[in-house]
Amino acid sequence: MKPTVVIVLGVLVASSTGPMAGCDDDSTAIGGSGGVDDAGGSSLDGGLGQGGSPEPEKPDCYDEAAAVVISDGTFDGITLGQGLCEPQQVTDLYAACIGATSTVEACDAFKEAAPANETCVNCLLPLGAAPSPLSVILPSDSFQYLTLFGCQAQAMGLPECAVPIESLLFCGRTACETCADDDANTDCVNYAINPPGICGEVALPDGCEAVFSATALDPECIGDATDFETAFTVLATLYCGAP
Repeated sequence: MKPTVVIVLGVLVASSTGPMAGCDDDSTAIGGSGGVDDAGGSSLDGGLGQGGSPEPEKPDCYDEAAAVVISDGTFDGITLGQGLCEPQQVTDLYAACIGATSTVEACDAFKEAAPANETCVNCLLPLGAAPSPLSVILPSDSFQYLTLFGCQAQAMGLPECAVPIESLLFCGRTACETCADDDANTDCVNYAINPPGICGEVALPDGCEAVFSATALDPECIGDATDFETAFTVLATLYCGAP
C-alpha cells in the first residue's frame, strides 16, 4: 500500500471555469483544462503525508471515469533553471493564460507578441512536443494542478521520482475532482492511488515513498506561498527561470 497523502488544495490546485487559454485539443497528451479562479490559501505545514493505513472505503466523490493517467513519454524527468522565462514573462503569462481574468485571446496575444513568450509558455504549461521536462502545471477539465511534489522529489535528491509521483497524484486528483473540501479530497485521493483504486497501478520507483513522508515542502519549491498564484510564481521561476 502506498503512503497516505494529505491534499491541501489552496496551494496545490486552483479551480477552473472554462477552456484554458492557449490549450487546444491536440496540444497535449494530458488533456484539456480551464482558465483559473484563484483558490483560497492554506499552508502545507503539518506534513505532506504519513504512514500507511488500512484500505479506506470508497468515497462518494470518487469518479473512476474522470481519472487522467499521464501517458508514458509525456515528460522526460524534471529540469530546474531552464532559463526560458524572465520574471515579467511569468507575471504576464499568469495574467493572460491562467489567472481569473485570462482568456484564450489574451493568451494567444501573449504568445504571438514574441517568440520568447511562446518558449516560456511551453516550459510552464504542457503545450510543447513530448517528451519534455515536467511542466509547472498539469491541467484537467476542472482544475489546474501545481507539480509541487515533483519539485519536492528533486529537492530530496530523488529526481527519478518526480514524474511518477506527479503521475500518481494527478491521476488521484482527477478521480476526485468533485470532492467538497481538503478532507474529502485526502480520503478520495488515497482511495484512488491504492488498489483497487484506478491509480493503484501507477508504479513508483523504489524509495519514492520517502517524498510523502517529508514534514513540509522544501522552501525552494514553495517559499512562503499560501495561495495558488504565489506558489505558481515560485515554482515557475524555479523550473523555467534563470539557472
